[in-house]
Amino acid sequence: MFEWDGAVFMIPETRQSEEVRLYRCEDFPRRWRPARTLLHGSFADSTIFRQGVTWWLFAQRGLDEMRLYHAEQPAGPWHEHPMSPLWPGNRVRTRPGGRVIVHEGRTIRLAQDGWPNYGSALRAYEILRLDTSSYAERELESSPIFRAARSGWNALGMHHLDVLRLDDGRWIGAVDGATLGQR
Repeated sequence: MFEWDGAVFMIPETRQSEEVRLYRCEDFPRRWRPARTLLHGSFADSTIFRQGVTWWLFAQRGLDEMRLYHAEQPAGPWHEHPMSPLWPGNRVRTRPGGRVIVHEGRTIRLAQDGWPNYGSALRAYEILRLDTSSYAERELESSPIFRAARSGWNALGMHHLDVLRLDDGRWIGAVDGATLGQR
């Protein structure tokens, strides 16, 4: 979810529908309506964020293809980055793992580690360069930040982290894992 132009929007997981959809909130949090289809195709975990005047969208296609797009506004039109797909064939870093974190001049992208199993860890990468012609990132020394625990709520996998900085400077986070009987 994010705010834009005085309204609240979200991009939920719609891979089974073969498109990335933007929804606008009409009555938070109860009523949402489709606003626009942003991309056509089988994309997973689409993650949107704004840097400067440009909106960016990371999305995984297939099992190991990270696609990167940019637009002047969330409704598009979206343009694929010339370096896309990023790291084809690499299941460690190609599936988005939560909202991009911008803090103290650093931009951190989260990724689900899909090797050797889906959701085996959640990794963090600092974006070093991002513009309409280039992209570079490096994995943080503290990464992976979460691993599948082999027991409990995250026995089989770690999928997402979403963090929020509170007014008093503290951080809270919500995580998503998989346990036996879930996928």
